[in-house]
Amino acid sequence: MSGTGLRKQAKKTAGPSIWCAQPNLTRFPDAFNNLGRAYIEIEAFEDALVPLKTAIKLAPDLLAANVNIAEAYLGAKEFKASIEFYDKAVSIKPDLPEAISGLAMAHKEEGAYRSAIEYFQRAMELVADETNRDACAVSIVDCLQSLGENDDVMPFIENFLAENPHSPSVLGRKGQELGRSGRFDEASACYQQSTSLNPLESGIWIGLSLIRRWTADDPLLVQVQDLFDRGEFASEDAANIGFMLGKAMEDIKDHARVFPFLNPANARFRREFVYSTADVEADFESMQQKYSAEVYRDIAGAGSRDSTPIFILGLPRSGTTLMEQIISNHPDVVGGGEVGAFSGPLMRAITDKNGKFLCAMLSTQTSWNELSGIASIRFAIGLPILSM
Repeated sequence: MSGTGLRKQAKKTAGPSIWCAQPNLTRFPDAFNNLGRAYIEIEAFEDALVPLKTAIKLAPDLLAANVNIAEAYLGAKEFKASIEFYDKAVSIKPDLPEAISGLAMAHKEEGAYRSAIEYFQRAMELVADETNRDACAVSIVDCLQSLGENDDVMPFIENFLAENPHSPSVLGRKGQELGRSGRFDEASACYQQSTSLNPLESGIWIGLSLIRRWTADDPLLVQVQDLFDRGEFASEDAANIGFMLGKAMEDIKDHARVFPFLNPANARFRREFVYSTADVEADFESMQQKYSAEVYRDIAGAGSRDSTPIFILGLPRSGTTLMEQIISNHPDVVGGGEVGAFSGPLMRAITDKNGKFLCAMLSTQTSWNELSGIASIRFAIGLPILSM
């Protein structure tokens, strides 16, 4: 049964039996906590909040209810409320791994990356199984990169793997970092070791495919195609593997099989992609507020007449690429494309230790990811202009 079907079934059966047929159950907070947990399991987070709030009202110090409502708020993307209840759970039981890792994830999602790293490190000390330690380590890598501290990523990965050599996701991230630095043979070895530990992690196969030209007799291609044909990949991973196999068919010149992989993958991706016109309109409204006419009046005349470089800043789809291409057509100018190297120094200059913006024209709740999602930086070398 699909997630939607399960959700409808839960409402049809469990809901009425508790809320209507057995009103005396209001004396039992565990019943409401269990119902909330059931909704969380099918990712019906908003529905979960209703019984969980009742459980908390009846028993404010019920540990399981505090953890569950925190998880429900996290799933509903209400991060401050999630942090509040995870904090309450930790006050009840300070070394509860679920609460510590939940706090880490809530802080990460809110953009408080420094705090998130501290909680993830604490969670790694508490959890015993390698899978959860692996997940915590990958999240720390994400936070370091979001903070722009890319130089710290590889040392952290190396230190972690020295103690946890069989962590597939961290091995995959090591492969990713090696690939970015052009060390493709070493990256390929990391990816292959990772797939031997967990062959069903689609991100590892995608990373390997980006640096590998497949051949028809490649045993790794035979392996991943067999897993795909047998339906071993989870639904959310199957689309990515389909795209990967489409690329592999192109590599081996089996053109007749390219689109039989790409078309179903694209269809699956479209089914799972949730588009909201209201969310898009809210994003653009937020952009207009942050980049208002007043802001541009305040910076009128700003810029440098120095000989190098030219920086072109703008919103997505606003013409920054075209502008770069036009300017770089000058014989004395070389276009540098979209630049990621400046994100770290820029972020450290305009944010506090948790990645919150210090700039007054931005909301104090704006995270680096939010800003990087609505602005791009390109540069060209040669002419004495700063373009914004």
